[in-house]
Amino acid sequence: MTEPYLIIPSENRTREFDAKLLTACCAVEAGYRVVVGSRHDIHLSIDRLPRSTYVGKDLRASSALMTRILIRLGHRIVAWDEEGLVYHTRAHYLAARVHAPVMRACDLLFAWGQDNAEVWRNCQHYDGTPIKEVGNPRIDLLRPELRPLHQAGLDGLQSQFGQYILVNSNFGGVNHVLSDAEKIVFGRLRCKDAAAYHREMLQYRRGLFARFVAALPMLAEAFPGTAIVVRPHPSENPQPWVEAARGHANVYVRHEGGIVPWLLGARAIVHNGCTTAIEGTILGRRVINFQPVASDLYDIPLPNALSETARDLDDLIGKLRCAEAGAPRHDAHPDDVLHRHVAALEGPLSSDRVVASIKELGPMRRRTRGTSLLQGLRGYIQASSRRRRKTLASDIADHKNSTAYNLHRFQPIALAEVQASIEQMRHCLGRFDNVGVRRLLPNVFELGPVR
Repeated sequence: MTEPYLIIPSENRTREFDAKLLTACCAVEAGYRVVVGSRHDIHLSIDRLPRSTYVGKDLRASSALMTRILIRLGHRIVAWDEEGLVYHTRAHYLAARVHAPVMRACDLLFAWGQDNAEVWRNCQHYDGTPIKEVGNPRIDLLRPELRPLHQAGLDGLQSQFGQYILVNSNFGGVNHVLSDAEKIVFGRLRCKDAAAYHREMLQYRRGLFARFVAALPMLAEAFPGTAIVVRPHPSENPQPWVEAARGHANVYVRHEGGIVPWLLGARAIVHNGCTTAIEGTILGRRVINFQPVASDLYDIPLPNALSETARDLDDLIGKLRCAEAGAPRHDAHPDDVLHRHVAALEGPLSSDRVVASIKELGPMRRRTRGTSLLQGLRGYIQASSRRRRKTLASDIADHKNSTAYNLHRFQPIALAEVQASIEQMRHCLGRFDNVGVRRLLPNVFELGPVR
């Protein structure tokens, strides 16, 4: 009997791939074969892959076409939202990131924690789909048992920069690598009120972004003997940061590698509304929210609530000097805030909880003849048509389907790198001895049991 298949696509290599590879290894232990890798490349070949349980990364309107294709090709869909942990308001989150046909197509939803689950259950589109509060596999990589995965990267960063200040930028909405990104987002907001809110929120974020960029040279001068590393969001254009750093030898703009070694090596982490504040808190790092302007409507509550707050540049410099001296912070966050939003901080890994929840769904239903054959043909035609459109757009500069942008999001990865990552996870956890891997497509791999 052949093993059932999972498909676990990853949109952004540095942010998501290692966590999804861990989930894939856990799934192989549980009796699955798994296709894991670049979401772009998996989608281009979706009509050539076996019927599977597909693990979606969001519930957005932009996923609607692929959702229809998956259903027609006979796949089962489960999903989490990679951005479901942080949001401005619940109403804005639901308008921007939850699309009724996508949500209703899912057989199972995975919530980051209690808050995420409540948001979904109170959504007008929610129809009773089971919701499991399982955390997110990205959080697994922060747990003590898996921190050795990051030691080599941490050693390299400390050798290069010493004890550095890390500035994590979260301004993809107003500083996107694609020039027409705002137009694309507004095209997805069908509600006028949601579009108006989003427009005003972006105006606020532009002002905040300008203050962050202006503060960078001042920080460089205040800490001349300390490296200041700016890490733009994966969707951001790094050029404004490069311009701000010009002439300051102790400022670096970097994006390579996963975020965890950068967080572990930082003397302090500066952000505003960034998920890395939550990750830094879990790792026990000094996290500072630089908030020179504030808004109850447009600020992102959770990461800011877990951080010290600096209201102006002098306040920020003072708090960074305290961090440099090793002084304790005075406004420690309550643990219940973190635990309400993030499950699986202890106990079974989030990855294992995800796989166990999928297994509880039972075997996929067999196809029936007749309508299913017609639906399968329609799915195949749609997948082929989509592949042609994406291929034609791949050479268009500054396009969301361009080769350059896809390489920005998911840098090429070789089989040897995947094998090395699995071996590191095996060493950390004492598991996965029976997990093998082969290259299926460029940037796409199949994991299964070693025979």
